[in-house]
Amino acid sequence: MRQNTLEYHHRAGDDAAQPLILALHGEAADHRQLLPLLAQASPRRGVMAPKSGRWSSWTADRQRYSWFQALSLPAVEPIGFGDSLWQLEGFILDVVQGHLCSAASTEKTVDIVGFGQGAVLGLALAAVWPELFGRVIAIEGYWPQVKDWRPPLRAMQDVAVTLILDPAGDVDHVLADATTREMTVRGASVETCWLDGAADLALASLCAPLAAQLAHAARDGRWAILEEEME
Repeated sequence: MRQNTLEYHHRAGDDAAQPLILALHGEAADHRQLLPLLAQASPRRGVMAPKSGRWSSWTADRQRYSWFQALSLPAVEPIGFGDSLWQLEGFILDVVQGHLCSAASTEKTVDIVGFGQGAVLGLALAAVWPELFGRVIAIEGYWPQVKDWRPPLRAMQDVAVTLILDPAGDVDHVLADATTREMTVRGASVETCWLDGAADLALASLCAPLAAQLAHAARDGRWAILEEEME
């Protein structure tokens, strides 16, 4: 399905009391990257998984897409990052919000599960619009440094952030601590889980901690708050 500029996959959930999951893929992948893991970790939750419009490579089995170009961590290329953030904001307001308002769901918040570049964007989205989200699970994610851009300090007291990081991955303890400080100064609750092999989504042990993080109490009414602010 295509809406705005992003293609996406939608998996309907059968638990109306649980938030929709926004799944954001990593570098050189597509919208299907997180679906097998989420099918195991949270089979009853609805999932929307958009695909970046930035083609990056072609392999024998599929085309690969990336959200932006990573420079020297934590710096990211600003044009691609800004364009992807803008596209995701439009996608959330048009597609995701439209689905929640028309569905029978009693839960109007959204949880983000992101991997790599998708986790970076997920953290930025929650900082820009904290009223949209209840939880961000950032697998191999970090707070980016973008030249000439810093989002305003908006209250994130209702947002729970979990960083799931591989000790052998690209995000080291220094960058993890800096990301935690950036989130906590905004009021978010932050937990860091160091998990061997977390950089490999096929790792079976990733399913249990992800399922535990996704099993949290629902919160209501925050889409209505957002709509009032936009009027």
